[in-house]
Amino acid sequence: MAAGAMDVVPDQVAYSEYVIGFPAEKRSVAMVRTMVRAACRSWRVPDEAAERMELLASEVVTNAVRVSDGEILQARVRRVLSNLYFDCEDSHPDVPVIPTMPDPTNPNGRGLALIDLLARAHGWHRLPTRRAKTFWFLLSPDPDPDPDPHSPTDR
Repeated sequence: MAAGAMDVVPDQVAYSEYVIGFPAEKRSVAMVRTMVRAACRSWRVPDEAAERMELLASEVVTNAVRVSDGEILQARVRRVLSNLYFDCEDSHPDVPVIPTMPDPTNPNGRGLALIDLLARAHGWHRLPTRRAKTFWFLLSPDPDPDPDPHSPTDR
């Protein structure tokens, strides 16, 4: 084995992913949030970006659960270099529509608008093997701020 081969730390890994299968039930949103939180923690994602990832993932999963009929769905969170990617299958073949102005009297309908606002990119594609689709989004977390240049360091 090459020297230093075991010295890889999570923020040096170019690709990693977590996948979870879950029933199309409301309680599954918490399960997926827990997976996303664990993944972000293991990758040392800054807190603000991890919270944003968790929020947007829960919006996607909530929509998937709402339109799917008691099936087992799948969600995946990936880290590719410094980018975070989330996707989730649902069993509804219709195209997701992002409202330009959510109805202020309706408690629903803000999730996709939030994703549109906070994600670097997002989209969907149909699954070729069945009448279903996958919705995805991408985040590029800001790096941790530079330390105060006037504070003492051990460099």
